Amino acid sequence: MISISIFSHVHVAARPFAAVVILVCACCAFGVQRAVAQDTARPGAPAEQELVFADSSFIVVEGTSNRSDWTVHAPEFTASVRTAEAGQPASVTLTVDALAMESRKSTIMDRLMRNSLNTDAHDTITFASTGITHSDTPAYSDTPAYMVSGELELAGMKQPVTVPVTRSMNETGQVVWVGHVAFRMTDFGIQPPTAMFGALHTGDEVTVRFRLVEE
Repeated sequence: MISISIFSHVHVAARPFAAVVILVCACCAFGVQRAVAQDTARPGAPAEQELVFADSSFIVVEGTSNRSDWTVHAPEFTASVRTAEAGQPASVTLTVDALAMESRKSTIMDRLMRNSLNTDAHDTITFASTGITHSDTPAYSDTPAYMVSGELELAGMKQPVTVPVTRSMNETGQVVWVGHVAFRMTDFGIQPPTAMFGALHTGDEVTVRFRLVEE
């Protein structure tokens, strides 16, 4: 079981986020976290582990507007993973610091995002898996892939999402998790943000992408 908590600096011109993704379903300036593994007393029982990610990890939220595409980064997050036999993931939980999300381009965009997410009342974005299955067709490469189903809570509302995730090994022997999930802001009761008296408006659909490299 893998539990992932993601806090990200996301720059959003809309009220979305979490990624996640986001996850799911996110971005790039993440502090490395101390990994702590706890095995249950029962032999062969699932082990729970708080993952530690390298600085090269990232979580981003991507969206569109009538002017240009935009990206929001989520640099602060936490992740926990629970594994079963042979180290296979059994469950995942994620927590993202919504207050840390930023576009890194405009304070106006950041303000619109936080207003849309209602961060005064909901300062985190969370994901908790309800099931993990092997995928016959890996989403990114010929490596073990999983379909992670769970509940994403964004702006105080929960919705079910399914995230395709791959796990591979990089050239230095580090485990790399890659995935993405797309959803509509309106599914979470969020109206796509507008600015300049409606002259600028964002698209409803956003995508959370992440690439997490274990230390």
